[in-house]
Amino acid sequence: MMKGDDAEVYVDNSADSKWAPLPPQEIIARAKSKEGQSEYGLLHYNCESFVNWCRYNKTESDQVNTVGKLVKILGGAALGMLGSSST
Repeated sequence: MMKGDDAEVYVDNSADSKWAPLPPQEIIARAKSKEGQSEYGLLHYNCESFVNWCRYNKTESDQVNTVGKLVKILGGAALGMLGSSST
């Protein structure tokens, strides 16, 4: 954990085992290139997506993937219950 002036920042480079990080200067340049832009979306481009894009040139998000899997499971279960109740 690193402390800034008024905020705590947690460094998580765990995806380094899955993807090769870009050089530090490129990561910084990528982050700065989005300054003032707002593409944020909870399910399509969240904080994790942004960080992964800056560091690895990937916009994947484990958070979004996990929620997507959960929605599919719950949706399938709901459809299964609807199907069994109509017989």
